[in-house]
Amino acid sequence: MRAVVCIGECLAVSKDAKTQSLAKEILESLPVRNEAYLGQVHSAFVQILSAQSFQARYYATISLNSIQKQMDKPPDAGIIKPLVNLLECSSVHVQQEVFDLMKLLLSYEKIKKSLLQELLKAMHITGSETDTDAADSNGGGSETNITPMEAALPDNIKQAACAHFIHQILSENSGSSDASVVKILEQGHVAEYLLYAFGNESFANSRKQAARSLRQLLHMRIENVRHVLLETLGEEFVQEIESCNDMDHVSLSVSPLQAMTMRSALLRLEYTGKLL
Repeated sequence: MRAVVCIGECLAVSKDAKTQSLAKEILESLPVRNEAYLGQVHSAFVQILSAQSFQARYYATISLNSIQKQMDKPPDAGIIKPLVNLLECSSVHVQQEVFDLMKLLLSYEKIKKSLLQELLKAMHITGSETDTDAADSNGGGSETNITPMEAALPDNIKQAACAHFIHQILSENSGSSDASVVKILEQGHVAEYLLYAFGNESFANSRKQAARSLRQLLHMRIENVRHVLLETLGEEFVQEIESCNDMDHVSLSVSPLQAMTMRSALLRLEYTGKLL
């Protein structure tokens, strides 16, 4: 056990790429030689997901994609938040590794709901001017000097990635008899969270990914979602999203007033205590 901890700490804190790579390979090899190490190595990689080193976190995600398949039980829910936070990275390869692991985790009923709820919450960029403006439109607000971009590029990247992942799992579940994922998202106010991302005036990819997910929800004929969209955007705008075959050319350049209205849909739920 002590050896696993030491090697894990080496991977987590080392600043040398070769050392980190070697530590990863040693950890991965231990269960191959002795299956008794499997649980310990799995726990070590889960802990590394919270390390300060981005490279260590990336390595841990790659390893967990393999090791989790060998486990006979789901991981603890503590894996969820650091995994979702890794979506702050703009690398397509990193995001895909995270997506693959999250899809694997969705197969476990024990943590499915917690993972989906964390994805939704990650689309709400708190403390930004985006929140302040929309809050003012609802009669509330808070003092802040932070602009949307200062509220931070990593948060915007994570927001777009979460919307992208939701589109992926909606597409994969649209024809499935198991609608549990869609049900959890609907109960978690997915429409309002996606509208909030759609109203992000400072990050085009958030708008694009949110629009794709909203279109998928409309095609799946989720009536509650349609109601929220019609109430917020109006019939003409909803029809444009629903009928567009190429989301790269949907009208993403919304007016400041439209964007504020989109964000307000989520903030109204927050003010009334109806959010997660």
